Amino acid sequence: MRTLCIILLAVLPLVGSPQAVGHLTTYTKENGPSHRTVSCITKDKDGFLWLGTWNGINRYDGTTFKTFDGIQQNSESFLLNRRIIQILDDDDYLWILTYDHQIYWFNKTTERFHTLSPLIRQSLGRTILFNKIFLLTDDYIWLGTENQGIVAVPRRDRLAKILHYSTESSRSYQISSDTINIVHQDKSGHIWIGTNKGLDLLQRLDREYQSTDSVYTDGPVVKFAYGKWGSAFITHNSDILLVKDGQHQVQKIKIGGDILHAILFSNYGDFLYATRNDGYLFRVNLSTKAVDKLIEGHQSLFGMYEDRNGNVWIEQEGAVLYLDRRNNLSRIFKPLYAKQNTKTPFFCFEDINNRVWISIRGGGFGYFDENAQEVKFSINDIGSQTTVLPQYNYLFFYDHNGALWFTSEEKGFTKLVFSDVAFHHHDLFVDKHGALNDEVRSLMLDATSKLWVGTKAGNLYVQENEKAISPFTATSFKESDGVYSLLEDHSGNIWIGTKASGLFKAATKGDGGYTLSRITSEQHGLNANQIYTLVQDQKQRIWIGTFDNGLYKLEHGFGKVDVKKIAWKNHATQNRLFNKIRHISFDQHGNLWVATTEGLVIHAPHGETRFFFDTPNHTIKLGDNDIQYIFSDAKGSMYLCTSGGGLTKVDGNPFGKLNFTNYGRREGLYNSFILGGIADSTGDLWLSTEGGLIKYDQHRKQFMNMDSGDRLNSLSFSEKTVSGAAENRLFFGTNKGFLEVSPANIHANIQAVKLVLTRLWVNNEERNLIGEKEKVNIQYIDTLILSHDENNISVDFALTDFYTSNHNFSYRLLGLDSIWQQNGSLNRATFTNLKPGHYLFEVKGEYDLDTAEPFRRLSIVILSPWWTTWWAYSLYLCLTILILVIVRHFVKSMWLLKQRVMIEQKMAEVKMRFFTNISHELRTPLTLILSPVEQLLKSTQLDEETRQYTQLINLNAKRMQRFVDQLLELRQIQENSYQLHKGSTDFISLVQHVLDGFQIAAREKNIRLQHNLPNAPLFLNIDQDNIEIVLYNLLSNALKYTYPDTEIVLAFDVNTATRAVTLSIRDRGPGVKEEALNEIFELFHIESTPLLQSEKSSGIGLSLAKELIQLHGGEIWAKNREGGGLEVTFSLMLDEEQCTEPKVIPVVQKNIGAYPELNADKQKEGSGTKELKEQVLVVEDNGELRAFLVSQLCKHYQVIEAERGDNGLSAAITHQPDIIVSDVMMPGMDGIQLVKQLREQTETSHIPIILLSAKHAIETQIQGLEYGADYYITKPFHLDFLLASVQRLLKQRKLLFDHMLNQRELLICTDDIIITDHDREFLRKVISFVEEKMECPTLSIDQIADSLNMGRNTFYKKFKSLTDIPPVEFVRDMRLQKAKILLDQGLDNITEIAYQVGFSNPKYFSTCFRDKFGTSPKAYFQQKKYPEGNKP
Repeated sequence: MRTLCIILLAVLPLVGSPQAVGHLTTYTKENGPSHRTVSCITKDKDGFLWLGTWNGINRYDGTTFKTFDGIQQNSESFLLNRRIIQILDDDDYLWILTYDHQIYWFNKTTERFHTLSPLIRQSLGRTILFNKIFLLTDDYIWLGTENQGIVAVPRRDRLAKILHYSTESSRSYQISSDTINIVHQDKSGHIWIGTNKGLDLLQRLDREYQSTDSVYTDGPVVKFAYGKWGSAFITHNSDILLVKDGQHQVQKIKIGGDILHAILFSNYGDFLYATRNDGYLFRVNLSTKAVDKLIEGHQSLFGMYEDRNGNVWIEQEGAVLYLDRRNNLSRIFKPLYAKQNTKTPFFCFEDINNRVWISIRGGGFGYFDENAQEVKFSINDIGSQTTVLPQYNYLFFYDHNGALWFTSEEKGFTKLVFSDVAFHHHDLFVDKHGALNDEVRSLMLDATSKLWVGTKAGNLYVQENEKAISPFTATSFKESDGVYSLLEDHSGNIWIGTKASGLFKAATKGDGGYTLSRITSEQHGLNANQIYTLVQDQKQRIWIGTFDNGLYKLEHGFGKVDVKKIAWKNHATQNRLFNKIRHISFDQHGNLWVATTEGLVIHAPHGETRFFFDTPNHTIKLGDNDIQYIFSDAKGSMYLCTSGGGLTKVDGNPFGKLNFTNYGRREGLYNSFILGGIADSTGDLWLSTEGGLIKYDQHRKQFMNMDSGDRLNSLSFSEKTVSGAAENRLFFGTNKGFLEVSPANIHANIQAVKLVLTRLWVNNEERNLIGEKEKVNIQYIDTLILSHDENNISVDFALTDFYTSNHNFSYRLLGLDSIWQQNGSLNRATFTNLKPGHYLFEVKGEYDLDTAEPFRRLSIVILSPWWTTWWAYSLYLCLTILILVIVRHFVKSMWLLKQRVMIEQKMAEVKMRFFTNISHELRTPLTLILSPVEQLLKSTQLDEETRQYTQLINLNAKRMQRFVDQLLELRQIQENSYQLHKGSTDFISLVQHVLDGFQIAAREKNIRLQHNLPNAPLFLNIDQDNIEIVLYNLLSNALKYTYPDTEIVLAFDVNTATRAVTLSIRDRGPGVKEEALNEIFELFHIESTPLLQSEKSSGIGLSLAKELIQLHGGEIWAKNREGGGLEVTFSLMLDEEQCTEPKVIPVVQKNIGAYPELNADKQKEGSGTKELKEQVLVVEDNGELRAFLVSQLCKHYQVIEAERGDNGLSAAITHQPDIIVSDVMMPGMDGIQLVKQLREQTETSHIPIILLSAKHAIETQIQGLEYGADYYITKPFHLDFLLASVQRLLKQRKLLFDHMLNQRELLICTDDIIITDHDREFLRKVISFVEEKMECPTLSIDQIADSLNMGRNTFYKKFKSLTDIPPVEFVRDMRLQKAKILLDQGLDNITEIAYQVGFSNPKYFSTCFRDKFGTSPKAYFQQKKYPEGNKP
């Protein structure tokens, strides 16, 4: 056995561990501000850094610089390349002082500049030059001027009053001098102004600050200081003025001598420091006002700074004086370079690690190293070499979160980030020159808290008190390829596992040394060389995890070492060996948790083993089967660090049910390749990953990237190299040494870090200002509203943390996805093709130094296009419904039209078939009618009346025969079976013949027939009979609709060009609607007109005419005439030899006489010889039927004629007939309307009416009876029935009045006679008036008629018609009836009764009574009083 004895205290100079101080970042013109000369810096409430440069202002968000120079603004004069002197933040505004002594304010929300000059000129009436901006009070910005006093401008209300304090102002705003040296506000809110003539005090009165009397007037007041005690001021003669807080009284401390440069209140006592130009430092006791000299020197002393320990740093020319408070000893520190720069000021501050940093006046910049008690002008970063700090700096801005900004002559605009003392990296150098680093592969804290460090180069170090020593020679493990595992057993022995040389044991010796021995396979049974992990259980057994041969168990005691190979039992699968072991750890039950490259193995001390691994078909959620490291927390949970699968937490019974929870990128883990991990004393987890150091906060359930920014300078960590100490110190092996972390010393941010929105891109176009009326920066809005075509957006964001630079972000867009997207360090979120709707954009920064996670929310509204808005959808719905209704209506109309066409076709066919069948059936009866009639007409034995009747029968029978023949011909034409019999025919003669046949009918209507037919014949090849039918139908149609007292014109023409003959029949009727001109030639079409709507028509004539003309090869058409009327024209083709122009003769007008009335002579004779009692009115439009009715009724009654309804109404009113017989279907006013008019008029309401009609429908009959007709007789009718009906109605009228007189009943109704309401009311009024005036003997017919507002004759006729007795007789009968009633009542004075009932002569009364009742009044009274002859 090889034994080595080494002395432990041999210090090796090969190891160094300098403390990291900070890291410098220089901004160039590519990534920095718009000008390298930065003149002023401020930080706003959102965390933005605002820089004033010689080229406008710049905003830095931690990622990019944005320049605002007014180039996009045209309204106000903010010129390009404007040199900025001072910037002051005021919430949403920046106050800017420029090189030309002008003041501007910049609106950060709208990014617009505004100049203050117009407001100053408007308010103060003059231009003022400014030199300083003071933000003292909440309501005013205070502006120092160039010898023009001081101006107070309202901060919010730009229209409010601007206050000007000067020697020329009014008393309330007057100060001692216009030259302002200092402006200061104390704790009470009072404003102190130091001028060239004294010290002025401003107090707040009525929302304004007004001046009081000057508190000091002995000379200029040039400087001031403020502390917890109060305020202090320096005068021109080196006196100090003291004002305690809450008081106005000024106390003067006389210093005297040379010029006082600065004063400073101490934080460690009630005293005040003062420096003088001659090098003296004074201390003033504020309680006793005693003055002590602390330093007497020869070099001038200027500004001062007191650090946290009470030590004072005093500015000198080219040096800094350090005064130690504890011993009042002073030291002077000189700069690194002797060269002086007058622009370099004195500046002193303390960083987050309480280091004092000093900028020496004239040049020199560094920090004070308390351990070395010297100022160092260079810094060391973690894992980097020494960096010399810039020495000539003229602008400083310290961000209390741990960054210093300054402008240097050497490097321009620079940021210095101070390293966190919680992270201390210890470098290990392979050679003395430090060119190569030694990678750490194993770490172990022994029982004495010494840290053992094993490296990849085969070195083994022990660190104690910031010094590293080696307990072994440099060549002990050089051939081992590195020390990969370390273990201290319970006896203090050190077990050392190497990568290539197996296992070593360093046994302790009494003198503090170690005896090093190797565990070999031959002697001990360890058949493995790659020892990756070592652990010891409670039974002192050592478990050895190898990377080449699985798990071994080592037992030692009594100088003997025994190693056994552990064979896996209950092996789940044979193709996984689980023999490449990276790490072993114990759980709280003593079970071994073995991390292998193929999964997790849990081995119990008693030998039971379980295997866990992920397969595609059965996932346990290890994350990855290659496990790097296993550790546990204080609660007993085990954690698996996997190679690319993240962190897996395991809870439960290892040999029961285990719960696996995996943490990956979805849970916020920045890098899922975890090399090692450990839990600190608070329970938080620290993970070393390929992406840096990560902390998992168990309370916040959040991963934090501790390597963000420049804190660790991107160190690379080693596998499974983690250790921890009882004092909560953590150690991680790196590629350059090891990192020591003190979680308790990690500084939280003093100021909360804000997450801000920096840029907006819409459709790949940068659009940072949003809004319709006023454009607002994306950072200052809560809702972003975009149109429907602006649906591709990108949002840039940043953390306003300048301490670290590479931040990690997560974002999501609610409404699109609710899962947080890990964005890493990329500070842009992009969304494309967003649909219209409402979204909520949320972004958070994964930041470890904040108790509250930086978070920002932005509502995004993508407006719907107009065609997808609710009102558009409503319109679509309405249009859809409308279209559906139209389509439905169209389909329904088409279906109904089709059905109607089919029905009409079928009905036409049915009609035609019906009419054809009827025509066939009528031809036989017609033959039997015509033949006997023709024979009768040949007889000479007929009298004149019989011959007229026979001719009438013959005429109408032939008309019916013609109608039947037309129906049969039309049916043959439709069946294409009709044949023409053409022949040469004189067309002129044919037309003249047909025209002559209508002469009588024309005379009856007083219509003139005119034509221009030539005298010469014109022969055409036509069917004479068919053309005659055409002419007959056209002329009869014209005659039917032509108005009386007008004319019908036949216009003949020959057109040789078209070889056609045309004949036009022109009437003067109502015409036809334009849209119906083509329909009048359709079968069964009947055109109704307003005036002739009851005109009878079959709808066959014009249709047949069209068919016949078309069979002849001609055409027929119709058009309306100007002035009214219809013109129907047809054309026929000429023969070849007839194509010569015929002679046209003038139009011949023939006057047609009236049709002779039947029995006219007899009627005249009868009317002259005998006057009939009853009068009958006949209303009938058919002349032949009317003549027949008149001829029959005139035998019994006096007859009055009327051919139309309106004529009949006039005749009824004029003649007051006893009865009316009327047709129903008549042109103009029909029979129904006539009945209605008659019943509504008092003069005619009593007249009985009989209606005659061819309409058999029961509805028509009911309608006629409802309007007041007495009888409704349908055609054809029997003449005897009509005569009997007339006679019966007249007889019922007589019976009615008799009954009425006897019963004195006015409302009488019988089955045969209709008494209307008008008649009842009429009779009631007559009887009532007679009864009322009965006693008057002069009562006359005229008085009764006047009471009814009727004429005497009208009243007489109506009353006579209703009662059949004259009115005089009616009155006399009423008086006699009254007298009879009085006698019945027992009155026996005949004379008195006669006068009482209206008789002026009792004797005449007795005569009338006897004529009426057959007995005298006296005898009647005796009969009633003594019946049956019983007289007293």
